[in-house]
This record gives sequence, structure tokens and C-alpha cells, in this order.
Amino acid sequence: KLKYSFWSNIKFMMGRMWQWDRKSTILSFLRAPFLVVIPLLGLLLSRTVVSFVGSGIDMRDITKTILLLCAATAACMVILNYLSGKNRRVEFINSFKYQGIIFNALMTHDYEYNESPKGLSDVAKALMNCGSDESGARKAIETLSSFAGNVIGLVSYAAIIYTLHPLILVTICVTTFSSYFIAKRTTAWNHKNKDHWIPIDRKREYLENISKDLAPAKDIRLYNMSGWFKLLFADVHNQRKLWQKREEKYGLGIDALCLLLSLVRDGIAFGLLVFLMYRKDMPVADYVLYFGIIGGFNAWFDGMVNNLYWFDRMNTGFNEMREYLDHKNESNTGPGVPVPDDSFSIELRNVSYTFPGTDREIISDLNLKIRKGEKIAVVGLNGAGKTTIAKLICGLY
Repeated sequence: KLKYSFWSNIKFMMGRMWQWDRKSTILSFLRAPFLVVIPLLGLLLSRTVVSFVGSGIDMRDITKTILLLCAATAACMVILNYLSGKNRRVEFINSFKYQGIIFNALMTHDYEYNESPKGLSDVAKALMNCGSDESGARKAIETLSSFAGNVIGLVSYAAIIYTLHPLILVTICVTTFSSYFIAKRTTAWNHKNKDHWIPIDRKREYLENISKDLAPAKDIRLYNMSGWFKLLFADVHNQRKLWQKREEKYGLGIDALCLLLSLVRDGIAFGLLVFLMYRKDMPVADYVLYFGIIGGFNAWFDGMVNNLYWFDRMNTGFNEMREYLDHKNESNTGPGVPVPDDSFSIELRNVSYTFPGTDREIISDLNLKIRKGEKIAVVGLNGAGKTTIAKLICGLY
């Protein structure tokens, strides 16, 4: 179960967009009516041209009407491109701002949490929500503004289709909403299984960085580790590829069901349109208009389903990001005490330490005293606790 509701995340997103760039946020939502008007003008142009053919109307009047419609379409497209530019501005501002918020949290969260497997997975999931073109933070404004356009398009086109035949409207609505609820399962599957492949991604990224770093190259060649390194990388790569295959296989089944519903929807809708044209002697110009309206209505509905899918992904992503930001720190990050001027020492008395989530004591009942000016060496095997002792002394743990 997600910690934050969809509406809580919408409020969270909109509040920050408004805070960071009010003007561009407003202009981004003004895209919506132009997204509807431009294709509608194109349909009217097609219907007008067909109706003029063989009508005997003066050629000058035909030319004037066509030029007027073309000019209106061109003007709307210029405005839409300008508003889309503002939209992209908001996308990048959101992405960079959220990354800054996460990096600031990374600097202030408990060092112990940041180094733990859970902390590493949490920050990776948080950054996934804002670091790419397909991330929720970047897609938020585009999804919200296009959703507003899809709603306007749906309502206006639905009113036209209803006057033609209500069954066409019902068929499109039922099949498209069914597709949405089927497609929604993909997001649920990804959220459920994401914790399986994020640790693998971290390992793969670490190995890729090591393979390009000159510092360990000497050791790799000196100890003849290249073969072992290749086997290790291949094993991690195969683990990730296995999960990717599972994800693609699941998505393929979902896509096949959605495609089948789309085929049923288009078959019934366009079949009824052809039937009405022959049965009611519908004019060719009206047929062209209704054909475009039905196709456009399908596109608006598909766009809305895509918006709902992205809302679902955004909701999941912002939950993961906000849960990371909500992590409760336990370290003492206050001003501390002043360093004494006179001679002093650092002493550990009966110190034991266990990593969170485990039962094994890395350090057990340790006593250690370091006097001023003294130089000591801590020696031990890998995993014996040398670094842990240093971090305890420094207060990082």
C-alpha cells in the first residue's frame, strides 16, 4: 500500500511547480484548448473541401473559406508550439529542482542509512522519479496539461458522436476503460518487483565504473583477475536480463489484450458508421466528418488512458521519493561541543556494533584509547571491522 494518495501527490507537485515558475505553469495548461482546436479545424477543412466538390459554388468563395481555415490552423499551431516550449521549460525545472532536493537529503540523512542496502535502494528509486525523460517529475506537467486537453476533446467529440448514434459512444467508452484497467496492472507489477532488480542495477553500475577506472587496473592485471571480473559481470548482467525478460513478457500479454479491445472498438464504431451511411443516405461530407470525429474520439480516449497510466506511474514514483525524503534521522546533528584547548584523548569503552537488519556483531565489547599525538594502526582481515571502528570514532555511526 502506498503511503500517499494520488491527490496528495498532485497537491505536492502543483505546489512546487507554482512555487518554482508560476508563469510557465499557467502557460503550460493553456495548451489544452489548442490541442483540441487544431485537429477539429483539420476535420472541418476536410468536410468543407468535400462538400464544395460538385456544389457549383464560386471558386473565389471556396478559396476564401479554405484559406481562412488554413490561416486559423497555422495561427493555432504557432501558439501551441510557443506554449509547448514553456511546457518543456517547466519539465526541466521540475527535474533539476527535485534532484537538488534529493541530493540535499542525501547529504543530511544518517550516514548509516545512506550506506545500508535499503538506503541505497531508496535513493535509487527516488532519483528514478526525476532523472530521465520518462521520470514522473519531468512528465508531470506534460501529463497534466495533455489530460486537460483530452478531457476537452472527449467532451466535445462525445457530444457530436452522441447525435450520430449512442451505441458508438458506449462501445468506445467501455472498451477503452477496460484497456486502462488492464494496462494499470503493468505499473502494479513493476512496483511490486522493483526491489528485485534495483540491487542488481547497483552492482552492474559499480562493475561498469570499476572497469573504466584506471586505479584498480594495476591490481586486475597483477593478479590476473580479468577472467574472474568478466564472469562476475556476465553473471550480474544475466540476472538483470532475466528480470527484463519477465517484465517484457508480462507487458506483452497486457499489450495483446489492449490491442484486442482496440480492434473490437474500431470494428464496432466504424462498422456502425458505414451502416448508417447506407441506411440513412448520409452525405459524403458528413461521413468524412464523422469518420474523423470517431477516429479523433478514439485518439482522445487513448490519450486519456495513457494519461491515467502515467498518473499511476507518477503516483508510485512520488511516493517512493517522498518516503525517502521522510526518512527519520537518528544521528545527533546538533552543534556539538567545542574541542578542548588542553591535552585530551579519545576513548571507547565497551563498544559493540551491529549493522541494522542483521544479528551479527561486527564489533563486540571494544575498549580503545587514543592519546593526543599518538599514532596507531588498526590491522585485520577484510570485514573484520576496521572501517567500522573509524566511522564510530568519527561519529558517522
